[in-house]
Amino acid sequence: MGRFPQRKDAMAEQPSSVVISDLGPLRVAVVDGEVDLASADHFERAMLKSLAAAHLIVDLAACTFLDSSGLRALVSASRQADRLGHQMVIARPSPRVTQLLELTGIVAAIPIFDELEQAKLELGGASR
Repeated sequence: MGRFPQRKDAMAEQPSSVVISDLGPLRVAVVDGEVDLASADHFERAMLKSLAAAHLIVDLAACTFLDSSGLRALVSASRQADRLGHQMVIARPSPRVTQLLELTGIVAAIPIFDELEQAKLELGGASR
């Protein structure tokens, strides 16, 4: 009998990291890697913690993959931002992630900016 090649667990190959930068009245969450079932809870907790004190830009420039659990985390954080009177936006998503955000209708609920500076200007005005 032949052996089948072992499948690598895609979720374990490129786990995401979230680095938060504090910019006064707003914070930037830079996401690096994949946001999937294995990392979505960490991703959501980081966003919710940031939103407790400031407006939030979620920078997805280095996000290589986003699944339904990552989408759920974005929607949950956006709802929390609304409840707290803060704003949350997405900046620099890849074409693949942008397509997913468009297909799911998230673009109607969460503002998306092609450039980080555009997002900073938008949220900078929100704090005044």
